[in-house]
Amino acid sequence: MTPRRRADNAAALRREHKSRIAVADEDAYHQARVLLLIDAFTKRTRGLGDIERLIVLDSVLRFPWILPRLPFKPRRAWPDRLAPDEREVAAFDARYAPARYGPWTDRYELIIRALVGRGLVSDHAASPEDFKTTTSGRRAASQLTRLSEWSLQHDRAAYLYKHANLATRTLDEAVRQALSLTAREGV
Repeated sequence: MTPRRRADNAAALRREHKSRIAVADEDAYHQARVLLLIDAFTKRTRGLGDIERLIVLDSVLRFPWILPRLPFKPRRAWPDRLAPDEREVAAFDARYAPARYGPWTDRYELIIRALVGRGLVSDHAASPEDFKTTTSGRRAASQLTRLSEWSLQHDRAAYLYKHANLATRTLDEAVRQALSLTAREGV
C-alpha cells in the first residue's frame, strides 16, 4: 500500500470515527430529552401513555415555538423563563418542522428500547404501551435536571404535563394545525 493510500485510509477512518461519535451524541441527546419527558408524566399509577402520545408531546419540546400556536382555550404560552429564545426559533428544526413532523415510530422505538434496556424506563406500567420511568430513571432524570442545559427541558416537560396533558388525538390535531399555520406564515 502506498503512503498516499495509507493516509487516505487513515483519514477515512478518522471521518468514520467522528461520524460515529456524532451519531452516539445525537442518540444520547434524544434519549435524555425523552427520558425527561416520560419522567414529567410519570405518576404513581400512570405513565406518559403510548408511543404516539410520546411523539406528539416530544414534538412540542423539540419545536418549543409551537406551543403558543396550539389552539388551546385559553391560549397557552410558555412562561417567560421557558419561552424559546431567538436561537431556538431560528434553528434548522424550527424552519423545517412542518415537513419533519410525522409518525417516526421506528426512531422512537429505538430510543425507548435503549431506555428500557438501560433500566431507565418501564413499558409495562398500566399497559404494555404506557411508558413510565423506573427508580433508576427518576434518579437519572433528576441528575440531568441539575445540569443547566437540561433543566429547561425538564421544566418545559413539567409545564406540558400541567397544561397540555390531553388525549393523543387532540394533541396530534392541535400540533398539525399549528404546523400548517406555521408553514403558511413562517415561524
